[in-house]
Amino acid sequence: MIVRSYDLITIPLIKRDGEFEVTQKDLDLWQDTFPGVDILASLKQCRQWNADNPKRRKTKDGIRKHITTWLAKDQDKGKNPKPPQSAPPISPPVDHEAKRRDEKYRAEAVPMPEKIKNLAFGIRGMPDAKLMTEEERRQQLRNQAEKLKREGGK
Repeated sequence: MIVRSYDLITIPLIKRDGEFEVTQKDLDLWQDTFPGVDILASLKQCRQWNADNPKRRKTKDGIRKHITTWLAKDQDKGKNPKPPQSAPPISPPVDHEAKRRDEKYRAEAVPMPEKIKNLAFGIRGMPDAKLMTEEERRQQLRNQAEKLKREGGK
């Protein structure tokens, strides 16, 4: 079972220990150990129990035993049965030729000269320049335009 990182769960511990963050490695281990249990659903219930019972929360040393006991009871009682497995997603075919071209292009790329980078991305790229307000930048552009007009008339 692969879970997106933003779907992973944190379980509150006693105050001094903060929270226990469930990792993908933990999920995989528990899924192998408790194949008949929907691990995420059980962990969400475990998290809620710990949130609702602050005086009975576990320490960072005791949380794994607490979770293992929780999952074992769920499996023994048939709670939170694992949903039926659907077919694994089919990944799109890899275009190896395009990948090679991209790698070759990146290897042959020439770094942009600093002067051009400063012109292209503004003065923020210049190490000794101060950041300007929008009004200061407009005034600078007006001054440059006037200077170009004067030089063009000579």
